[in-house]
Amino acid sequence: RISTKYEVREVRTRAINAFRQSYPTVAADYAMTKNNPHFEPRSCPARRIYVVNLLRETNTSTLLPAALLFCCHNDLDDILHGMVFNGTHVELSAQDKEIVLMGRHRLTQRARRYSHRTMFYDDPVDWPAATRCKEPKRCYAALSSYLHRFAISGWLNPLEPPVDEDKDDFCADCHVRQKRAFDAYFGNIWNNLPSAFSLPEWGALEETTQLGESLWCTD
Repeated sequence: RISTKYEVREVRTRAINAFRQSYPTVAADYAMTKNNPHFEPRSCPARRIYVVNLLRETNTSTLLPAALLFCCHNDLDDILHGMVFNGTHVELSAQDKEIVLMGRHRLTQRARRYSHRTMFYDDPVDWPAATRCKEPKRCYAALSSYLHRFAISGWLNPLEPPVDEDKDDFCADCHVRQKRAFDAYFGNIWNNLPSAFSLPEWGALEETTQLGESLWCTD
């Protein structure tokens, strides 16, 4: 905030680069966070809201896609009504609430169509035959569990694998098939992440951040 208010560019640049470690702007950096349960944006839902507000206040647009993505993981009640962070109530602006909710919907659709496509069929009963699974009973049970979790949450992150590679819920062949589909779409989904939140593409976000310009439309 101070570096932005007083236009101390060097300090602002250092602060932004430090934040990039938690709110990545490139796919490879995001991929490195997936298996880290102690990674702060994954472990502190209230901070996600606080950071989005901070990025808006300081016109740090290039970090918004990742920050808004992490907010999508919050419970709907927390997205709509806010949370307590360090003893203070934090809440998204009305516009960002709408952006996060629309982003959740768009990203879930991208997961279903692309990176999680191996988990969705018109009739789940057809899944073992369609995939030529060698252990259909086992894998159908795992698929049913996945679909049940989705039915409860209504949210899928297309940048997270549909199944945990460290678990053996599915047979080895199905694991390989799921990983292949996920890896094939990961890069493209990341490149288009800003569009899920109605933001400009990554290059334009970086430019507005360097200039310290706001993305909000004003009359």
